[in-house]
Amino acid sequence: MSTRDDVLTRIEAFSHPVLRIVLPVTILAILAWPAVDAVLRGLGLGVAFGRFDDFGTYYLAAQRAAGCLHSTSIHCPAIYQEHLSSTAANHLPVGLVLPYVYPPLFAYVFMVFLTVPYTTGAVIWGLLGIGLLWVGLIMLADSLNTRLSWPARLSLLVLLVSWQPILYGFKQGEVTSLLAGIFTLGLALLERARRQPDGRRLSFLAGVLYAIPIFIKPIYAPAAAPLLRDRWRLAGVATTGTSLTVLSILTGGMQATTAYAGTLAFGKGWGLTMRPLWNWTAGYFEPFGPFGHIGIGIRIVLLAVVVWLAILKLGDVRVDRLVAALGLLVIPVAAPVAYTLEFILLLPAVVLLARDVVSQRRMGLSLLVLALLGMHVQGYSALLAKYAPAWFQTIYWLIQPGVWAVWLVILYTITKLLDEREVSVRAGVRVRSRDES
Repeated sequence: MSTRDDVLTRIEAFSHPVLRIVLPVTILAILAWPAVDAVLRGLGLGVAFGRFDDFGTYYLAAQRAAGCLHSTSIHCPAIYQEHLSSTAANHLPVGLVLPYVYPPLFAYVFMVFLTVPYTTGAVIWGLLGIGLLWVGLIMLADSLNTRLSWPARLSLLVLLVSWQPILYGFKQGEVTSLLAGIFTLGLALLERARRQPDGRRLSFLAGVLYAIPIFIKPIYAPAAAPLLRDRWRLAGVATTGTSLTVLSILTGGMQATTAYAGTLAFGKGWGLTMRPLWNWTAGYFEPFGPFGHIGIGIRIVLLAVVVWLAILKLGDVRVDRLVAALGLLVIPVAAPVAYTLEFILLLPAVVLLARDVVSQRRMGLSLLVLALLGMHVQGYSALLAKYAPAWFQTIYWLIQPGVWAVWLVILYTITKLLDEREVSVRAGVRVRSRDES
């Protein structure tokens, strides 16, 4: 495979027959989504533009941190419009009740958005997240010796903005796109570090980047799986995580820190009960259906498997890449409570997996594209299922396309890792045989 080729030429014009069908269908489905979303909003089914509920939660927490509100706790339940400061009273959504479930330090950093009107700040916040993810994916592709042309980069941006989880996150004013962008930059540094004779500095910096999203959302900790494979990566994440924690305690105080610890333990529950279908939103999905307690056990086993695979063949570059992908892939099903927004974290993982199948006649690339399609349609399939016959609603949790898509890619990655392990074992046996002879 030649270096610095355009990615479109490396796919070799839909080399796999299944890909010839799956890829154009997926692209058309993604590009059509903004129009479909507009229709759904017109019918009262979609999330409206202009509320930015999650951004409003961050905004309120920043106001409390700045002393603009009467509330004394950053982590108290979000309050209603009549309690807001006069600056925000005409902009924040009425009846905003989302809980603030982030570290105190995040609220203090977010105070910069208090200097602009609410809607302006929300738009800037959303564009910042999408922009960072876009740049991160370009840098990750570049680190994998795939230099995207500007038409390809702009096409990627259009697809990102149109993809349901990202568009939904933008309308909510959510932080996930930004955190996914930081993870993606960290992955790009890991790739570059592998190519250098002494990549310790880049490995350390990758650990620093990984620490930021994990600090903001501890449920993203499985993404740190590749950091277990190198002491410099571990040093970076440990140093940064400790520093951010101490800084958060110093800025927020022990009362806010204690409240945050309680929020981590009980803030959004542990996914033990399934929400009734009539109460599902475009961002909701349920990986274990009504079997929440069984799901806890499956999550523990899955995380144990990730750790076990992470320490296999510590010096193997290809295994390292697969472990990095797997750490991100398991987040939507391993987290106690997750949403379709977490699908955004899987984009850099899909890029890493595609590295070994692009330009080759393999089914793997078709599976990856099909998984992206399943994640894309999860949101509005849940909305439409509300109006399906009762028997279909009863079994819908079994056929959620997003859940099947995530498990498909997880199992595909684990299979490839086990194959690599088997190849390593056989190679070791052959080496020992030659030595004995």
